[in-house]
Amino acid sequence: MKASSTFLLSLLAALPCPLRADNFEMLYKNTALLKAVPAALAPVSAPAALKSVVKNEVSYENLVSAPVWRASGAALVKTDIREGFGAARHQGRRNMCSVFAASSLVEYLVWEKTGEKPDFSEEFLFYSAKLKFTDNPELQVYKTETGLAGYVAVDALRGGLVKETDWPFLPSLPAHTPVPPVLDADVALAPAGIYGKLLGHAFAPQAIRRGEIKDFLVNERRPVVMNLMLYMSNIDGKTGRISDPSEAQRKACFSAGTDCYGHVVLLTGYDPASGDFFFRNSWGASWGEAGYGRISGKYLMENCESCHYISRLPSFDAGSRAMVVNSSYGWSATLK
Repeated sequence: MKASSTFLLSLLAALPCPLRADNFEMLYKNTALLKAVPAALAPVSAPAALKSVVKNEVSYENLVSAPVWRASGAALVKTDIREGFGAARHQGRRNMCSVFAASSLVEYLVWEKTGEKPDFSEEFLFYSAKLKFTDNPELQVYKTETGLAGYVAVDALRGGLVKETDWPFLPSLPAHTPVPPVLDADVALAPAGIYGKLLGHAFAPQAIRRGEIKDFLVNERRPVVMNLMLYMSNIDGKTGRISDPSEAQRKACFSAGTDCYGHVVLLTGYDPASGDFFFRNSWGASWGEAGYGRISGKYLMENCESCHYISRLPSFDAGSRAMVVNSSYGWSATLK
């Protein structure tokens, strides 16, 4: 029997991103994993080998839901595009890291074209993604469960944007009754007439292989939305450095959910001398270097949120394969 796609919610930023997870039940309680995943597939004992991960990822590239950018082999130089952003924002206690990353992506694209620094509504993008971009069978669970994969947030840019002033972000939501079909209680109620305030921007999503994200950042100078698996003990909130997990940490994460959770960040640069990637976080300007952090190239290649499951793609159903593959790629966009 093929594995059901609903268990993959645990991988795709389905936790309140700032919260610590200390045990398996706490990590996955809010993702429907304990209810949906077959018992034999829930905890897995050890991380997969990188070679099999990359091989399977490329073998299933036909499942990627947007055109895949390819590197040209141009020389790599240090690149850091953070000057194109406003101050880093904080997602509060909301499980919206994916749309914070995606909205920052398109704010950069508009700045790059016009020189202006817009402020788009994360609340609208979250609502629009849940309402109109989760109709595929493997994504419908996002209408009721919290969280959202980074690639879905980028895809939802095709549904348009509104200004932050037209639907301001709330760090926490007041009590409310969700309106079907979006039953996720972390989604705010839409203001009346909000679709009449859509802006004229149009975006085309673009996928990037993890091994070519450095080339993309250097040559295209556009940011990249990325799902990562974070290890709480490895995060230095003062410097923004997230250090590589040990094999023991990775095993504990995937066997018991210990000290790890999914998170979406926006990659904003690369340093070929150190091999580090720079990223914009959504934990406010007081975190890291004014809201920015860094990870190693090894971290990016081995610790994307779904990387562990790529080696098992042949055992999954079609929907699960699509979720794993798409969430293992970096995601950017072009401004039409």
